[in-house]
Amino acid sequence: MSASRPLAIAGIFALFAAASCSGSSTAPYGGGTGVGACSGTNAAVAVCDNHYSPTMSTITKGTSITWTWKGTNQHSVTFQNGTLAGTTSSTMSSGSYTLAFPDTGTFNYQCNVHGSVMSGTVTVN
Repeated sequence: MSASRPLAIAGIFALFAAASCSGSSTAPYGGGTGVGACSGTNAAVAVCDNHYSPTMSTITKGTSITWTWKGTNQHSVTFQNGTLAGTTSSTMSSGSYTLAFPDTGTFNYQCNVHGSVMSGTVTVN
């Protein structure tokens, strides 16, 4: 195996593991299957200008998600239902926010600045 092959494989793996702002998608985390799956206990969502990426995440109970601001506009992450209703990040244009999910269920969230136009869902199994 050439020395460049492990680097190429690592680069492809990093491409699927990193959250991006290129569009909306569904990604399973915390033991899920498919593109974007990770075996750890932390998942990632990018907070882009006026959307989250991915907009839907499926994780296992006990997993944390970190939202990382990648745009320039002010945004937040505020949960609308279930045991997390009212849980919110600060409204900011940079930084990150991490939240653990100790309960199963489907949790909807949105940006306080943009409302339901900028929303996402976390399903916890």
